[in-house]
Amino acid sequence: MVQFYFLSVLCNCIAGYMFAFGSNQEISADNIKPNEKFDFLNKNFLLILGIITFITGVFKLITPFHSKVPVFGDLIPAVAGIVSGFCLLLDYYNDATTIPIALPEKLDSILIKSRRYVGIIVMVSAVIHFLIPAVPLF
Repeated sequence: MVQFYFLSVLCNCIAGYMFAFGSNQEISADNIKPNEKFDFLNKNFLLILGIITFITGVFKLITPFHSKVPVFGDLIPAVAGIVSGFCLLLDYYNDATTIPIALPEKLDSILIKSRRYVGIIVMVSAVIHFLIPAVPLF
């Protein structure tokens, strides 16, 4: 569906930009949060964007955009949306609670400490998906 295609590209671009450019270089990896640089973002915006990005990623697995391969047609943008939506929801939860979630070391190194790289991958996925929407796996 065209609506999920648009939401996928838009949400992945916004979330990827927040992850890639939303924190300063000088801050240690343990304290990186996507809303440090963007003052207009509040917790509610992170929650709504995280929910929309995650749900759009899940629905992109079900409804590919003009692809002959129904499951793998939009696999990379869908996985990027699910991962970035999960990261946004994790940030919201860690900001809202006094006891943050302790992730396993492998997930912590990918989702928290390598947040900038996750953002770049999500943005590249969104741009490629926007430019060539009908190619399988993109």
